[in-house]
Amino acid sequence: MFQIESSITINKPIDEVFTFISDNENDPKWCVPVVETTRVVGDAPGANTRYTFASKADLFMLRGEFTILEFEPPIRVTWEGTSSVNRFSGAYSLEASEGGTLLTESATLEAKWFLRLMESSMSRQVEASVVKQLQLLKHLLEN
Repeated sequence: MFQIESSITINKPIDEVFTFISDNENDPKWCVPVVETTRVVGDAPGANTRYTFASKADLFMLRGEFTILEFEPPIRVTWEGTSSVNRFSGAYSLEASEGGTLLTESATLEAKWFLRLMESSMSRQVEASVVKQLQLLKHLLEN
């Protein structure tokens, strides 16, 4: 099991950032390596909403699902889920700051089966992906 955390300041109001990131159907626009997200339970983003997703990792397509646990506009969203290769949980924490919104993404991942032997290299890849996706989100929302 490993944990990661990364933060970025986005030059947009907290409500705007929260609205965009809390609608997980936007994930393919900025979450690396998500290529598809579909809401399967719930009429709108919020607690107990469940999604399925597909992510591309190298040459493999991974599928899984996750559920929103906490939904506290405009400051916090938490989730947990599973895919064919791992279990995961995470949170977006938002704070109004001078110049916009400080967004922190934190996550805990636990690899399944023999992949546990590769967790140290996986943690570096996941951390790099989170940094990249936060930079992509910043660019997307500011432009």
